[in-house]
This record gives sequence, structure tokens and C-alpha cells, in this order.
Amino acid sequence: MPSSKLAPLRRRWLYHTVYLAYAWSGLVRNEFDGLTLYDADGDPVPGLSAVPTAYYNEFGVWTNVGIVAAQLAGMEVLKLVVLKVWHKMDWL
Repeated sequence: MPSSKLAPLRRRWLYHTVYLAYAWSGLVRNEFDGLTLYDADGDPVPGLSAVPTAYYNEFGVWTNVGIVAAQLAGMEVLKLVVLKVWHKMDWL
């Protein structure tokens, strides 16, 4: 979640509904988790410590994939329900 605790309450929930945040976090974790980078002195640095924490969440790769899949499935169900209601009411 974004580090800003000062966001108005009406916008705090928005971060949890944007599926791109979970997709990006899954991508970052997939690429950098378990990777070892080396600094200028030759000391090993874990890959995720080189990425700012604002770029990924606390969930694992497959949890993020599951969240994105559930959000997309929920949008499809909502679309089908709305289309069914519109068709039944002759709004289409």
C-alpha cells in the first residue's frame, strides 16, 4: 500500500481495487526476489532490497496472480449481470 497515510479516506480503498498494482507487484517480485546483485565494492545485495518498497506489496507472486485473476473474473460476472438486467428491461 502507498506509504502516504494522509490520503483521504475516500481514496484509500482505490489502491486495493486497481489490478495493475497487483500485476506490477507480481512482476517485480518475480524478477527481483531471489536475485543477488553486487554493489561497487563487490558485496552481495538481495535483489528486492535494490527496489523501492513502493513498487511491490507484501504478497508473493502467485498471490498477486490470484488476486488479478479474481478481480478479472469478478468484472466478467458483473458485466454479465448488468447485461442480463439491461436485456431484461429492454434497455439494449
